[in-house]
Amino acid sequence: MNLLGIDTSTENVSLAMMVDNKIILDFNRYQPYGASKAIVYIKKFLDKSSINLDIFDVFVLGAGPGSFTGLRISFSLIKAFSLALNKPVVKLGSFYSYASQVKHNTSKIAIVTDAKREMVYATTMRIKNGIIKRERKEALYSLKDFMKRYRDYLFVTNNEYLREKCKSYGVNIYPKNVWPNAKELLLMVKESSPLNFTPLNKMEPIYVYPNDCQVRV
Repeated sequence: MNLLGIDTSTENVSLAMMVDNKIILDFNRYQPYGASKAIVYIKKFLDKSSINLDIFDVFVLGAGPGSFTGLRISFSLIKAFSLALNKPVVKLGSFYSYASQVKHNTSKIAIVTDAKREMVYATTMRIKNGIIKRERKEALYSLKDFMKRYRDYLFVTNNEYLREKCKSYGVNIYPKNVWPNAKELLLMVKESSPLNFTPLNKMEPIYVYPNDCQVRV
């Protein structure tokens, strides 16, 4: 299977390529506004590997939650690739790739990202037999309420302020920043059967504040 994955939902630009079921690219760069360079990076890696975009069977997209601009860029790129090459798309919430990176440390994971306004955008996930299962849809919470409700979970975030707040409340917090990772999404798609393709007319990003983005959900 040949897969190309993109996640630009945060300030970490993440790109991955799998050819013949092997990861040949795992690119991650913390770069504010770096999503605008995603197409440049993709072309660079394709040229370096001497492969064409049409080699990929499926395009994989990290759907957020995250940045309005970053998500619009990655969604536009993947839609363009899909339409031009008549290839399917698999869309996955970016929180799955957070969980995938720490799933060997615990069976219960709480993922929190900064939503400003004294709120967090969060969800919880369970790991069973190595499979990640989302327990609830991503939603807005106050951090204090969320920590009280799920204090026996391992908390994961990409935000230093949230990490310190979690420590102050005594919950178990993963010690490093964890960012969306396109390689993790590709590995999840590789293990999926059957693949759950996303129709292009159903492809909507997961915005933290959808009303502010004038997006219907």
